[in-house]
Amino acid sequence: MALSNAERQAKYRKRALKDPNGLMYIRLEVMLEAEYGNRLDEMVKASGKTKREIVQDAIRFFSASPEAPLNMGQIVTG
Repeated sequence: MALSNAERQAKYRKRALKDPNGLMYIRLEVMLEAEYGNRLDEMVKASGKTKREIVQDAIRFFSASPEAPLNMGQIVTG
C-alpha cells in the first residue's frame, strides 16, 4: 500500500532531523517581525552562513559571554 502524503512528510521530517554524522536536530519555528527577518536575511548574505548557523552562533554567544547584554538566567521583558 502506498504511503499517504502525511506519512511521506513525517518520514522526511524524521530523516531531516538527523545529519549524516548522526547528530540530532530539533525543529524550531519562529515568527519574527519583518525588520528582524530582513536583518537575518542580510546577515545570511553578508556572512555566507545559513540561518541555522547564525542562530546557533547567537545562542552560543549569549549563553557563554558574561559581557553579552543577555546571558543565561536573565529574563528581559520588553
